[in-house]
Amino acid sequence: MVFSCQKVEKIEKVGTITPKLVVNSVAEDGDVFEFVVSKSLSSLDNAPIKNLKNAKIKLYREGLFVEDILWDNIDQTYYSKAKAEYGKAYKIEVSAPGFKDVSAACTVPRPAPILAKTLKVKGKNTVVYNWGSGSRIYGSYTNAELTFNFQDEGGVKNGYLFTVEEVWDGPSSGSGRYTPRWNYNMPGLEYVYDYQSSMSGGGFYFLDDALYDGKNVQVKLSRESDEYSSYNYRYDDDSVVAFQINLYTLSTDLFHHDYSVRLYNSTQDDFFQEPVQIYSNILNGYGVFGARSFSTADIPFP
Repeated sequence: MVFSCQKVEKIEKVGTITPKLVVNSVAEDGDVFEFVVSKSLSSLDNAPIKNLKNAKIKLYREGLFVEDILWDNIDQTYYSKAKAEYGKAYKIEVSAPGFKDVSAACTVPRPAPILAKTLKVKGKNTVVYNWGSGSRIYGSYTNAELTFNFQDEGGVKNGYLFTVEEVWDGPSSGSGRYTPRWNYNMPGLEYVYDYQSSMSGGGFYFLDDALYDGKNVQVKLSRESDEYSSYNYRYDDDSVVAFQINLYTLSTDLFHHDYSVRLYNSTQDDFFQEPVQIYSNILNGYGVFGARSFSTADIPFP
C-alpha cells in the first residue's frame, strides 16, 4: 500500500539568472576544430537553443596564437583552419557581446592500440545458411569470455571509453550490431547504461588511468547469454559473426564530461535518482573543450 500527499506552493520570485556562454568542441588528430557556441538557459526557460553567430574564438597551440576562428554561415558553426595534432596542448579564448569571456584548454591524446585480443565461446550453436551467395555464417552462444590489452601512455593523465559490440548477420534483417552488457571484475572500470543509446544496447565502459599509468592494461569481460532486449532488431535466424572492440582515449576533461552526460542520460525518467551535474571545463561558462583518439579491433566468431 502506498500513500502520498501534495501541497501547492505559489512561487513569487525565482531570481535573475545571468546567461553564460556554452562552448562545445571535441577534437581528433588530423581534423579541424569545430565549435558550437550558444548561451545557457534557466531550467524554467523552454526557449529553443540557438547558436551564437557573433562569438570570437582565439585558438592557441603550445602557448602560441594560431588563428581567429570564424563563423561558417553554411554549416551554422565555427571551423578552424588548423588541424589538431597528437600530443599538442591547445587553448581557446571565447568572447561574445553581453557575456563574460570564457576559456578552456586540452591536450590531444595519442591512441592506445589494441595489442592483443582473445575470445572463448561456450555453448556455441553453429548454423549454416544458404541464402543467395551460399555464404556460411555462425550461430549463437551461451557463454563468452573476451580479453584485450592496450598500453597506457605513462605520465599522461587521461581516461578511456570503450564498447564491445556484437556484429551479426542474417537473411531476415541483414547486418547489424548491438552493445550488450558484459560482466567484469576490474578496479576503476565502470559500466554506464546510456538511455539515449538503448536502441543499440546502450552499454558504455569508462576507465580512469589513475590506477594504470604507464602499464599494459588487460580488460577481461564475460557474458552468460546472447539474449537480446526487445529494443533491437535481431531475428532468430541472425547469427553472431564477430565482436568489435572500440576504444577511445579521452583527454581528462572530456572523460569526465562524457561520463557525466551518459550518467545523466541513464537517469532519464527515474524520479528516484539523484540529479547529475554535467561536468564542464569551460572557465566562466559551460560545455567542454576536449580531444580524443580512437582504436578498434575485430575478433571473428570462432
